[in-house]
Amino acid sequence: MTSKQEALLKPSSTEEKVDEKYSHRRFGRKPTNEKENGIANKVAHGGFTAHGYSDFSSSRKAMLMSIAAFLLYTIIGTVVFANWVDGWSTVDALYYTVATFTTVGYGDISPVTPGQRVFGIFFAIFGILVLGNVALGIVFDQLINSFQKTQSDSKKSSQDKFMSKFDPESRRNSLSNINVNAIEDEDENENSETSQSLSLSPKQKQKQWLRLILTNLALITGGIIVPATIIGIIEGWSVIDILYFASITATTIGYGDLSPQTLSTRLI
Repeated sequence: MTSKQEALLKPSSTEEKVDEKYSHRRFGRKPTNEKENGIANKVAHGGFTAHGYSDFSSSRKAMLMSIAAFLLYTIIGTVVFANWVDGWSTVDALYYTVATFTTVGYGDISPVTPGQRVFGIFFAIFGILVLGNVALGIVFDQLINSFQKTQSDSKKSSQDKFMSKFDPESRRNSLSNINVNAIEDEDENENSETSQSLSLSPKQKQKQWLRLILTNLALITGGIIVPATIIGIIEGWSVIDILYFASITATTIGYGDLSPQTLSTRLI
C-alpha cells in the first residue's frame, strides 16, 4: 500500500470527531466497545438514520410484534363472532373481522343485537386506531428509511466520483467538512427543539396535553357525535345504535346496516 493510499484510508481528526459526536447522539457517551463503535460509524456515514431504528433486528422485532398482534386480533374476532352471532360460520366471522380491520366494511354481514354492537364498537376502534396505526407506521417507517438510505448512498457515490478527481488530502478534508456541516445543521435543529421542550414546566406540559385532548374531544363531539345523535333521534334509534353508528362512521368502515333513511337525515 502506498503512502497516498494509507493517507486516504486513515481517518482524520475531523472524521473522528464526527463519529464521536454521532456516538454521543446514539449512546450519550463515547463508544465503549467495537459494536457501539460500528453503530456510531454507520450512523455517521449513512448506515442508519439518526432518529430511526438502531438496527435491522429491532425493526424486524417490531414488525413481528405487529404481525402477532394482528393474528391475535383476527383470532379473537373470529372466535367471538362465530360463537356469538347466530347463523355465522367461522369463515363468516373471519370475513367480517378482516373487513373491519381493513375498513372495507362491505355491509353484507354485521352485528345485530345491542350487545354485539357494543362489542363491535370497541373491536373496530381498537383494530383500526391501534393495530392499524402501529402496523402501517412501522411499514411506512421502513419504506422511508430505505428511501433515505438509497438517497444517501446515491449522494455519497456521486460525491466519491467527484472527489476522486482531487488528491487524497483534499478529498478527505472535503468529505469531513460535508459531514461536519451536516451534523452542525442537525444539531442546531435538535438544540432548538430541546430548548423549547425544556422551557416548558411540568404544569405547562400538562396544560398543553389537556388542551390537545379537549380539542380532539370537541372535534369528535361536534363533528360526529352531535350529528349522529340528531340523526338517531329523527330515525328513532336507541342510544347504543347511535353510538354504534357514530363509531362505524368515524372509523370509515360504514357497514350500511344503520344509515339515514329520510331526506332530512341524509342532508345532516
